[in-house]
Amino acid sequence: MPLAGQIRADASLFKAGHVSSAAEAIARLTEAASPLERDTLQRVEETLRRYAFRSPTDRGDTRR
Repeated sequence: MPLAGQIRADASLFKAGHVSSAAEAIARLTEAASPLERDTLQRVEETLRRYAFRSPTDRGDTRR
């Protein structure tokens, strides 16, 4: 599976609340990644941890 597809699959784990499984999956990707890909994966993981469980109303966005 291409890297982007693997990231999407891992992101869906975060979104579903499987944080440990998602973090482990991203760690496996990171081991095989180039330095540039590692940097990208780290940023993706940080973003997913920060925003995966927040709905628009949690962020103060009351638009529907």
